[in-house]
Order: sequence, then C-alpha cells, then structure tokens
Amino acid sequence: MLIQRKPWMQEASCIEQSLDIFFPNRYTENTVSKPFSVCEQCSVRCECLYEAMTTESVGIWGKTTDYQRSVIMSRFFNDNPKNVNIDTIFQIVENNNYSIPISLKYDQ
Repeated sequence: MLIQRKPWMQEASCIEQSLDIFFPNRYTENTVSKPFSVCEQCSVRCECLYEAMTTESVGIWGKTTDYQRSVIMSRFFNDNPKNVNIDTIFQIVENNNYSIPISLKYDQ
C-alpha cells in the first residue's frame, strides 16, 4: 500500500518506527500492543484516525484496527465516509469512545 505523505505525519510518533508493526498479518493482543502504545503517546493521533477513516486505509492508524474503524464508521458516521469530520474524531479519541474488539475474529 502506498501512503501519501501529509504534513502532519512529520509529527507522528510512528515516524521513527518500522511501519511493518502497523500492518500485522492478523490482529492479536500481541501484534497490536506495540503499535497501540506508540499511538497512545502520539500528538497527531486524531489526524491519523481521520486520515484512515476518510481513505479506507488498512492496518493500525490512530490506535485503531480496520475492524475498529468500521465499527466507528457505523456507530458515529452512518457508514458514510463523507460524514466523517475531525471534530467528532477528536471527541471519540478524547472520550475513549471506541472500546471495540481489535477484530471480528479476535485471537488472544
């Protein structure tokens, strides 16, 4: 997957990490713990999540898996990427409003 660079990405905590950890073959507690900890401390986590929500990205973005983002899309944006807005993304992250399993087929 080709990632189009955006200016905010220069501030991302993951810039110093191997991007492979953000694109595991499957999601388990073990495979998401490292990237989630990187995302947790990131100053542009909301921008990252917004990017993923509006581009249908795969992998871990903004401390979410693609499955978690699909649930967020359904719960908050009526399954329509055109409804995604950065203010709601900030509220979702600030209120930790996405306590969702990491995948539909959750492996521990």
